[in-house]
Amino acid sequence: MAFWIVATAWVSVSEVLTASGGWRRMRETGRPRSYYGMRCAHLGVAVTIIGITVVTGYQTDRDLGMQVGDTVDVAGYTFSFRGVTQVRGPNYLAARAAIDVFSQGRRLEPLRSEKRVYDVSRNVMTETAIDAGLFRDLYVSLGEPLGDGAWRVRIQYKPFGSVPGRGTQSRSTSYPFTAGRCSRTGFPAPAAS
Repeated sequence: MAFWIVATAWVSVSEVLTASGGWRRMRETGRPRSYYGMRCAHLGVAVTIIGITVVTGYQTDRDLGMQVGDTVDVAGYTFSFRGVTQVRGPNYLAARAAIDVFSQGRRLEPLRSEKRVYDVSRNVMTETAIDAGLFRDLYVSLGEPLGDGAWRVRIQYKPFGSVPGRGTQSRSTSYPFTAGRCSRTGFPAPAAS
C-alpha cells in the first residue's frame, strides 16, 4: 500500500512537472498549493506505513533476568547490568537500574530505567530508558525483582524506530499549504437555518 501511495504521488507530480516545464514554472499549471500539501500528506502516510512495517518486522525483544555484572548481546549491542539503586523523587520512590551499552566495543550513553512507586496512590510505574538514534532505537525497562540481587529486564532493539514519527512530521508539514488557502479565501459561510 505504501509503495502504491508513493508511486501515485510520484506519477502525479511528474505529470505536473512535465506539463509545466520544470520546478520553476509549476505555479503556471493552476494547481493550488493545497494540491501539493495533499501530496505531502500522502507521502507522510506512506512513510508511516513503511516505518511501522520495518519496525515490527525487524525488532528484537529480550526479556531476561539479570544480576550485577551480567551482559547480553541484542542486535549487535552489548548491554551490561551494573545494578539497581534506590532513588527518592519528588513524589515517588524508585529503583533505578544502570545499564551500560556498547556498540563494536565503543561505550554509548548509559541507560537508566526506573521502577517507581508513587507515594499517594501507591501505583507502580516503569520509566523506560530510551536511546533514540537516526536509524535505530534502544529501549530498556526494569521489571520485577527476582531475588538475590537479580531483576527482570526487558531490552528492545527497533530499527528505524523514528521513521513512523517522520511520517507524522511530513503530514504536519502539509498543513501550511492547505491552511494558506483557507486564510486567503475564507471559510464558507454557514448555511442559513
